Amino acid sequence: MNKSVLLPMLLALGLAGCQKEAADTSQMAPPPAESAAAPKPALPPGPAPGSTAGPPEGSTMVAPVAPADQLGTDVMGFLDLRWGMPVDDLRAAWKSPLTPATLTDANACAFLAPPKESRDIAFMVQDGVLKRVDVRQGDTVAPGGGRIGMTANEITGLYKDKLAVQPNKYTANAKDLIVTPSPQAQARIVFQAGPDGIVSRWHMGVPPQVLYVEGCG
Repeated sequence: MNKSVLLPMLLALGLAGCQKEAADTSQMAPPPAESAAAPKPALPPGPAPGSTAGPPEGSTMVAPVAPADQLGTDVMGFLDLRWGMPVDDLRAAWKSPLTPATLTDANACAFLAPPKESRDIAFMVQDGVLKRVDVRQGDTVAPGGGRIGMTANEITGLYKDKLAVQPNKYTANAKDLIVTPSPQAQARIVFQAGPDGIVSRWHMGVPPQVLYVEGCG
């Protein structure tokens, strides 16, 4: 074959091979990096610290726990409640329904409570004002740390010299454990321990209502 014809043919074949190799190499390039993962949606905000909203129905209110050696004359620990507040102010501070909605005798002793399904807590009012808070079941914590389910010995260990013990009026071998927060305090906390030594309920309030043993009696 004529050299003048062969040389251009070889050059053409070499150029085609280089182009094919370049194309194959481009196909081996790594895939582009995946985009950064989308941020997770933020959780809905919880209640603000110090919120005064009442508890939702069916829930248990847990009171802030003050050390027993720091208990003062106010042992409420529940939101904005205070001893001697009028019934209307109590309803407004609790922010959840309390029954009965109206009192037939505004000055008589009566209990206001959340709906039946969540009656862990009841409020005793007399003469139109708050006198006592009763905790009948659940995990609600008393100021100082006492709660239902503790033993009488555990309550004694928490409150020490602030505690006085007396027999229950109606149940043999049961005890009422009465906490006086300070010598100047009017308010009291009363834990009721059964014959088995276990606290079954507790209440707090001001005399004489806090010492009533038959509800409003």
